[in-house]
Amino acid sequence: MQRWGFWVLAIVLAGLVFGGTASAEVLYVDWERPDDTGDGLSWDTAKRSIRAAIDAASPPTEIWIRGGHYNEGIELRSHVALYGGFAGDETDRSQRDFRTHRTIVDGTNAWDEYEGYSTPNVVKIIDVTHVRVDGLYITGGEAQWGSSPWDRGAGIYLLNVDATIVVANSVISVNEANEYGGGIACVNASPMIKNTVVVGNNVDYSGGGIACIDASPTIKNCMITGNQAGEYGGGILLKGNSDALIINTVIAGNYADGRGGGIGGMGASPVIRNTTIVSNNARNSGGGLLAMKSDDVPSKPLIQNSIFYDNRRGAIYSFDIDSIPVVENTLFEKNYNWNADFDELDYDSGVGNGNNDGYAGSDELNALPTFSAIIDGAPDFIGEGPQGDPGEWVAWP
Repeated sequence: MQRWGFWVLAIVLAGLVFGGTASAEVLYVDWERPDDTGDGLSWDTAKRSIRAAIDAASPPTEIWIRGGHYNEGIELRSHVALYGGFAGDETDRSQRDFRTHRTIVDGTNAWDEYEGYSTPNVVKIIDVTHVRVDGLYITGGEAQWGSSPWDRGAGIYLLNVDATIVVANSVISVNEANEYGGGIACVNASPMIKNTVVVGNNVDYSGGGIACIDASPTIKNCMITGNQAGEYGGGILLKGNSDALIINTVIAGNYADGRGGGIGGMGASPVIRNTTIVSNNARNSGGGLLAMKSDDVPSKPLIQNSIFYDNRRGAIYSFDIDSIPVVENTLFEKNYNWNADFDELDYDSGVGNGNNDGYAGSDELNALPTFSAIIDGAPDFIGEGPQGDPGEWVAWP
């Protein structure tokens, strides 16, 4: 697939405490150590690899990782938290600076000595609880091995996990998968993903940045940008029973070669709140968002207090007559169709409704039964704004 340029965007990230580990042991990892023979109980006796520290842990455990390059794949255990971004001399976690001391976990040609093959997933979180991944730069995953789980979740693969799993203050970048989730795949999983950038990931089928299959994560204060899918969900795919909460997030500059450039909803009914969906593209329809049946289950997103701006092949597309979004207090501006006249297109109600002309502008949208308090014009947020709920979108004066 063609790689699309992505926005270079800064996001303010905050380090938060791993819940329930006030008395957790701390193990240390330093890429400059000669090997893994140290006991890992101090910076001077640190393990060389993250995996060795995970194996040595007696949970609950925090693993402090010095900034540097770690060429390995890792699998988490219950009650283990990974924290990156250390200089290598800290005595308190609050002293770390993960922006300055980038901790790169790189799966490129990383050999898995346990499994006897090159690891397809940089980070695996499977059938565990109370896990945190915090302050890591995860890259180089290549989940292109034919069938599950080796064809999904190249950056992070989450399977059968609950909301005690947290991914925070991290970057998931330049990972590639065959089937689902170039950056992250959530399968029967409901993790918290927050303060994280998912950028420049690719998938041959669906879910370039994040793919959720029968999964309902919370995605909060994130940047999903510059990801690409060969079919559905350039930024995020939500398929099956995947009723995610997406809040205070920017979904920008993603591309789907089929439908749903920003978000592809297939049988899923997410809640999308205080979110900006901007400059996404889809070849066929739903540049910003696709709502579509899957296994005869409709997709009915609830969208509140958000922005759709500059999405191509329209802002929202309902593929079938039953997949109708509820949209409230949301601004639409400069979303376009890729027809000969390049008309503005904010909502296309689908062929099933017999209306191929679509709707554009607040007057037309507010006349629809499931749209209310829609405005248009250049976006300006007042009130509490994206950091709070409620706020109020108004047109630029």
